[in-house]
Order: sequence, then structure tokens, then C-alpha cells
Amino acid sequence: MQEKFESIKAPSIPHLDNVIRAQKAIFFPIVFSFKYLQIHDKKLNCNKENKKFFIKLFERLCSYSGMTIQTLKEEVATTRFHKINWEKTCIKSGFNNVPPLPPEMLDAFPYQLAITSGMGRMYGLLIDHYYYIIWFDPNHILCPRKK
Repeated sequence: MQEKFESIKAPSIPHLDNVIRAQKAIFFPIVFSFKYLQIHDKKLNCNKENKKFFIKLFERLCSYSGMTIQTLKEEVATTRFHKINWEKTCIKSGFNNVPPLPPEMLDAFPYQLAITSGMGRMYGLLIDHYYYIIWFDPNHILCPRKK
């Protein structure tokens, strides 16, 4: 005799995605993606920068690559890694007008990350431990320095 078994559903665990994301921030090093980099942006680009800038940029990317998101946040005095408040920038619309961004990317968290204090910042979107670089801002155009 064959009995029918109802499928057993696992109990749902509230906010499991948030727990997984938090674990990735603690244990996984940041991964940089250039998939959405706006190389030809009229204001926020590094097209006119010299060799010294690019050497420092790659040195910084190498050093950040061994860090977790949590470490980058803890060392904010050096990394300047924090969420972007678009109201305090010269581009209030944020990444909304960046052409190739798919709609699901607009739900990601916008973050800035220092190249060096004198060589500007990079701006991008953070999803889990992936940082999608959108703009390089070597001249502090997006967030001018306070005088």
C-alpha cells in the first residue's frame, strides 16, 4: 500500500538574506567590478590623469582587495568607505541617470571609497561583498572638499 505524503516545508527564517549578507561582510573580502564603470562621463572620470594617479589607484585597489566590508567600514578614517548621501553632493539624482545600469542595481547601496585624500574617491554600488565601481572622481567634483 502506497501512502501519500504531503510535502514538508522548512520553517521560514525571518531575515535570512540579511544574516547571509552580514556574514559575507564579515568573512568575504571585497570584490571589485568594473562592469558599470562610466569611463566617458563628462565630469567624473580619470581620463586626464597621469601615471602617478593610476599607480596609486591600483595600489589602493590591491590593498582593499584583502579587506572585508566590515574592515573597510571600521577603518573609515583611512578608507572613507561609507554610504553616499546624495543630498550633500552636486549630483542629487545619484546613479539614477547612469545609462547602462539595470533597474535592480538601483536598489543597491551607493558607497564611496578613497583612492587617497589628495587623489579623490571612487563611487559605486555595494551588493553583498561586490563593489561595482561607477565613477572615479580624482578632483573631488561630486563632494568638494570643505575649505
